[in-house]
Formats: sequence, C-alpha cells, structure tokens
Amino acid sequence: MNSKLSLFENTDIRKIYKNNKWYYSLNDFISYYIGVSNPNEYINKLKNKDNYLKDNWEYLTINLNMKTSDNKIRKTLCTDTVGILRIIENIISPKLDDYKLWLARLGEERIEEINNPELLMDKLNEIYKLKGYSDSWINQREKEITIRHSLKEEWMNRNINLSKDYNILMNEIYKNTFNKSLKEYEELKESNNKMLLDSMNNLELALFGLSEAAIVELHHVNKSNGLESIKNDINDVGNIIINTRKQIEDKLNKSLVSCENDNNLTHK
Repeated sequence: MNSKLSLFENTDIRKIYKNNKWYYSLNDFISYYIGVSNPNEYINKLKNKDNYLKDNWEYLTINLNMKTSDNKIRKTLCTDTVGILRIIENIISPKLDDYKLWLARLGEERIEEINNPELLMDKLNEIYKLKGYSDSWINQREKEITIRHSLKEEWMNRNINLSKDYNILMNEIYKNTFNKSLKEYEELKESNNKMLLDSMNNLELALFGLSEAAIVELHHVNKSNGLESIKNDINDVGNIIINTRKQIEDKLNKSLVSCENDNNLTHK
C-alpha cells in the first residue's frame, strides 16, 4: 500500500497510484459528491462551461484500468490531484466546501509568499533543518529553487504549456546534465516518490542549477519561443555542461552522478 497522502480517504472513490502520483475515478468522484445518475453527462456540462477544462481535457485526464464492483477490470476515466482540484472549482456542492476553503487558504498563503519570498524560504529552511540537511546543502537547495522558478516563468512566457511539456523538457535537462533520463535518475536515487532534488548532493545541485540558469540566459540571447527552440537551447547548454561535468570528474577521480539520496544526506 502506498503511504503517499491522497485525497478522499474513507470514501468509495476508486484511486490508483501510477507514475509517482494518485489518480482518481472521475465517475466515482461525480457520483459521490454530486449524486447524479449520469456522471458522464455531468462531466460534459462541466467541460462546456469551462474553456480551460475543454481545451486541456486530454492533458488533465487519462484512462486507467480499475476494478469494478463486479470484480472486472475496465478502462476508467481518471485524473490526478491537480486535475481533480481544478474540477472542484467548477462544482457547487456543500460536500466540497471544505476543499474550496482549503484551496482559498493555500492561495492566500501563496500570494503572501509571492509578495514576500523570504516567507517561503524561511519555511523551507525550517523544514529542511528539521529533516537533518546540512546548512551548506540548504543554501544550495534554496538557490536551485530560485533558478527553477525563473526557468518556469521563462517557459510560460515563451509559449510552453507546462502541464503538457514540462516533464518533456525536464527530461532533456536531466539527460544533458547527468547523461541519464529523468526516470533513470529517479531509479538511481531510489527517490520513492519524494522530491527528486532533495536526493541530490551539493555538487549535483550546483551542476543542475548551473544548467538551468544557463538555459534561461540562452533563451534571452536566442529569443527562443516554442517547444523546439527551447529544446535546442537545452541541448546547446547540455554540450557545455557535459564537458564541464567530465572535467570535474577527471579532477576528482569520481563520478558526480551519485547514488546518494535523502536518506544519506540527512543526519537525523
């Protein structure tokens, strides 16, 4: 049984853990919280009144095999946590009021953190200290968070659909930095569904941050726009980063790509 926190505990809503995230049956969700006899009809109405849902439905949903009440396995329309919370915004149901209030409070906290970024950094600093990370690691991790935020903003401003293209582009950065795909790197680190960056040591974080920062600067120089030009920038930076990594490895006489993970990096 996966221990990662999920929504809708103690309900009959079917869920399945796949690709490091929970997916929920949309029909079960609609039936439980709305009580309609035809969930598919209700889902179509939701899509028709929200252009975002309509335009991004294929990215928000996926058909997965789930066991039915008669113990048969059938393809079931599902969505992940992000998708289900986005859908909740469009549904009027007293049963969902607590979720909407929770989302509102999260939004308020996020606005406060944007207006005062030190709040977020202080919160993260405290969390990482409690976990047992060293001060030098925390400092490097905070730098990477700032760089990653800048990279996401650049991509959004350059016509990148983060919900669709983010993992594709991050996979390219991993390959061009560590010579491993995102999945291969996760397997090396045995990340167990945790934040992958939290399993990087100081040198890995520094190298990855350098790669991302250089990509941002190259976007500016090339005035890159769209998926293919962004990929080209990643590959161009990757050629330099790969050589840099190899030179450091030759001097240190060891690989910078380590099997260390969060268990090794914390001293609790």
